[in-house]
Amino acid sequence: MAEINVVAILKAKEGREGDVSTALQNALAPSRKDAGNLRYDLFVAQGAPGTFVMIEKWASKEELDAHFTSPHLGAAFASVGDAFDGAPQIFMLDAVDVA
Repeated sequence: MAEINVVAILKAKEGREGDVSTALQNALAPSRKDAGNLRYDLFVAQGAPGTFVMIEKWASKEELDAHFTSPHLGAAFASVGDAFDGAPQIFMLDAVDVA
């Protein structure tokens, strides 16, 4: 099975940046222990303090799907309620090799 690379962009509502940051940070350690996790890193966009970027790598689509329904990820999102400014943008990436 091919590895799955993911970039997720999550935006916090103005004034709720700290809440979202804390919730996402709390999800880091347990997510890194999820079966099939190869990378799970959180970034904040320079010049856009309420824009958070997750860069992830998973061993398989099935393991990524299990992560999406994991209790710790659900708890992280539930802990901030309506603090997100819209739905997360999630991109599954295909590597492009130079010939």
